Amino acid sequence: MTVYKRADSPNWFIEFRCLGQTVRRTSGTPSKVKAKALEERLRREIQDRVAAGKLPTIPFGEAIDRYFETILSPRGKDKVRAKDIYVLDKLRARFGADTPLDTITSAEPPRRRMPRACDRQSRGGLGVSAVARPTLTLPSIIPEH
Repeated sequence: MTVYKRADSPNWFIEFRCLGQTVRRTSGTPSKVKAKALEERLRREIQDRVAAGKLPTIPFGEAIDRYFETILSPRGKDKVRAKDIYVLDKLRARFGADTPLDTITSAEPPRRRMPRACDRQSRGGLGVSAVARPTLTLPSIIPEH
């Protein structure tokens, strides 16, 4: 079944496999007709990408969610998890949740700014981890092209 409804949500869910790619996501709508239309659009996008020889891409927000659920959440502590959520929310706001992942490139972390920001730690400034965490998290989410 490619479009189905779960008991814990009013929205329809989409799950299918097309040309070696698995799609499993919410449709975001309680309308079955709209959910089926979205499924058809997703299938067409996969077929078009494969025909054009492009790698599959997902929205940046979905990549962040996957990263959190598969990497950070299973092995993180509650206090650290709160910091991770804060950083991921900042990255999501900066790049936009709907931005295709393949349009974002991971940049070299700005190491030159870290010492200056960390010098103020004794005066209530930022610590090394506060400066490094966002710049080091982004390359973990974005695969190298």
